[in-house]
Amino acid sequence: MTAYRVIESSGSNGSIQFAVDGDFSSSGNFVFITGSERLGVGTASPDARLHVSGSTILGGSASDLHQVTGSAVFATGLTGSLTQLPNGLPYLVAGNNVSIATGSNGQITISAASSGGGADSALSQVSWMETPSGVIDGVNLIFGLSHAPKPINSLMLYINGVLQSQGFDKDYTLSDDIIVMTSTPVAGSRIVATYSYEKIPDVGSRTSWMEVPGGVIDGFNNVYTLLNAPYPSSALMLYYNGVLQRQGVGADYEISGSSSIVTNFIPELGSNILAMYPY
Repeated sequence: MTAYRVIESSGSNGSIQFAVDGDFSSSGNFVFITGSERLGVGTASPDARLHVSGSTILGGSASDLHQVTGSAVFATGLTGSLTQLPNGLPYLVAGNNVSIATGSNGQITISAASSGGGADSALSQVSWMETPSGVIDGVNLIFGLSHAPKPINSLMLYINGVLQSQGFDKDYTLSDDIIVMTSTPVAGSRIVATYSYEKIPDVGSRTSWMEVPGGVIDGFNNVYTLLNAPYPSSALMLYYNGVLQRQGVGADYEISGSSSIVTNFIPELGSNILAMYPY
């Protein structure tokens, strides 16, 4: 076993050096300077309260706890994963269509995962202007979609350009991907459908599909309320008896406040008002 000596030579700077050669020299590898109260490991000239020159290992098991009070600076970055708990499980959990990556410098990147459709991949979850299956012969009432709309009120069904209303006492009913019309479409009519067929994750803008605004339709009232504030407000699509209305001063309606609609006419008793908008 090698014997170590503790030496404080006369005329020194008040340092205590642990060395194997008995000399107070710059080659010492464990130095405590009493004046500045600095400890150097691997260096004889510590620049901080604790100055370690060389590699260090903190702890020997995942259960060891090391606490840093104050700020910590990593001049040349960090290595290893910052997304795992000591038991190996991630502490940052990605939701649907979200990815989490840790760079070698410790930077964490959270981004939307690609579904193969590029920047417009969300469009793959919406069927636009689809022609339902089924003959339009003046007799047939049943038509089929390529997918089951989700949510069901996302379905926008047009006959000859007029939006139809969904419901048991309305223009049609929907069961999964099957449309049953209340009245037989006239032979030669054009039927098209737009709808969402997968739940779009709540990333960024959300959409209210074919919402029925609050407010009575009694032949007197002209003020109606949306569940959410359209954003942007100009994106609101308001339908009156299936016909798209114009927004603006002197047009069919205006938006008052953030979510109130004021029509510039009195909707007739029994009319249908529907709204679609991002928020």
